[in-house]
Amino acid sequence: MAGNSPHVANALQPGAALLWYTVRGVIGQGAFGITYLADDTNLERQVAIKEFLPTQLATRDASQSVEPLSSDLSGNFDDGLRRFVDEARTLAQFEHPNIVRVHNVFEANNTAYMVMRFEDGESLNSILKARVTLPEDELPGLIFPLLSGLEAVHAQGFIHRDIKPANIFIRRDGSPVLLDFGSARESLEDQTRTLTNFVSQGYAPSEQYTGKSNSQGPWTDIYGLSATLYRAVTGKSPVDAVERGQEIAHEGADPYTPAAEISNGEYSPGVLSAIDHGLAFRASDRPATIGEWRQSFEDVFGPATTPMTVPLTAPSETQARIRSKPGPIDPAAAARQRNMLLGASGAVLILLVLVAMKLTRTEAPPADETRPPIVENESAPAEIADKAAEPAPPATVETATDENESPTRTPSPVADLIAGAAADLAALRLTTPTDNNAYGKYQAVLALDPGNEMARRGIAAIASRYVELTYRSIGQARFEQAGEYLAKAESLSAGLPAIAEARVALDTARSAADGGEADAGNAAYEAQAEVMGKAFGAFVEEQQPADAAAPEKRSRGDTFLKRFGN
Repeated sequence: MAGNSPHVANALQPGAALLWYTVRGVIGQGAFGITYLADDTNLERQVAIKEFLPTQLATRDASQSVEPLSSDLSGNFDDGLRRFVDEARTLAQFEHPNIVRVHNVFEANNTAYMVMRFEDGESLNSILKARVTLPEDELPGLIFPLLSGLEAVHAQGFIHRDIKPANIFIRRDGSPVLLDFGSARESLEDQTRTLTNFVSQGYAPSEQYTGKSNSQGPWTDIYGLSATLYRAVTGKSPVDAVERGQEIAHEGADPYTPAAEISNGEYSPGVLSAIDHGLAFRASDRPATIGEWRQSFEDVFGPATTPMTVPLTAPSETQARIRSKPGPIDPAAAARQRNMLLGASGAVLILLVLVAMKLTRTEAPPADETRPPIVENESAPAEIADKAAEPAPPATVETATDENESPTRTPSPVADLIAGAAADLAALRLTTPTDNNAYGKYQAVLALDPGNEMARRGIAAIASRYVELTYRSIGQARFEQAGEYLAKAESLSAGLPAIAEARVALDTARSAADGGEADAGNAAYEAQAEVMGKAFGAFVEEQQPADAAAPEKRSRGDTFLKRFGN
């Protein structure tokens, strides 16, 4: 019966009308809203409707309107509401079988509502409570569909941010679906700083506790799914990232117990190793992409996926709780409907490129607020910066359908991104601003063409620039600044050998300074900085359009290095 649904403070009552939807009862509540089971009286189907109602920011008044708890919180509420609507519009573009399907979004009661397909089944959390762990032969049917869904999401520059067993739903046919994306959380974390209320302890990596969304990316979701799999093979959640960080800082040891130690002998070593890899404390130590991480599981299970066998023969908990159907919807409510069509504009490929450009990976820890932040293009001469700011001409590829026809020119998204990244490099827009930088464009290229060599070289070149700045800071005994530059380089291209060498140089210089010794390596630091600067400059010069008067491209990087200075 509807009256037996869980009692949730501030929830709409059964029978409440929202456009042409009639609320039947509460399905659940999270930190950011309440989810209802409802009837779509227009299409005569059941739907799930999520209402934006963050409990720490807002409440419902007697007129059903949702209001901020105080005027001081109204800005936070409005920003979270905007992100909630943006999330719904983004999700509505996905038609992936393992991503929650969004039908509609609309505003009412001074808040917003996301209408989703109602899925019949149980959450993975409920299943694990009953079964404790899952056998290995059921893991492929859980892992591969979720990886496929996440890869589709990441390709459009979007991340889930809140992967945990409670947000993975297992349908009655055994297939999983990801629920409850957390874009509103980004705004609330940034502004309220009450972070422990907005992350799922044990399933959130360290970068989510900083409240800095620009340090999050696919590796953040990999951590959440790894923690979920850890729970599925060990029967318990991994130790929380805050505790891990404190122990590492104070004791020098990570308290995390690897899945390979707990479940050794019950699961393939490759599966346990992949889980532990995804749960690495440092973001740069985790797989950078879903494709990279998937390979570890394919090495064990092969590329084929098998259905997950989970007995769900009894009526679902939600169905047992909520059965009664209220009367017809109030005609006055239907008259208040608003047109919130969520169609995609333009071709899907162009949309993918534009949105994917927004996803940038900058994992370096936030700079000390008492010191000036790193500004990547502060020393760019005005004439170069102005020229680089000009939009690059659209890149094209030639095609011909017949040997007698003249080639036609059609847009090439990858080539456009490469050209745009070249302009960003010339202006030293390396990883900022967030929505217009070279690194973001190279990441977008790799989302479209994972093996693109130019994008990979570009990312390595950007990392070289930060290694150059690291050495220059070491030579000036600015060790904290050097550490920030080096952390930035590691977050971009952790496998670059020069980064490991710079780490040794920084540790050596710090030790000498701490011991009161004179550091005799200043000349070597400057020389190494010049080597890395030239490597970066050579790549930048290679990417610039040839000058008609001097078509030969420079390749040593000397001219670029001189013009930019350091």
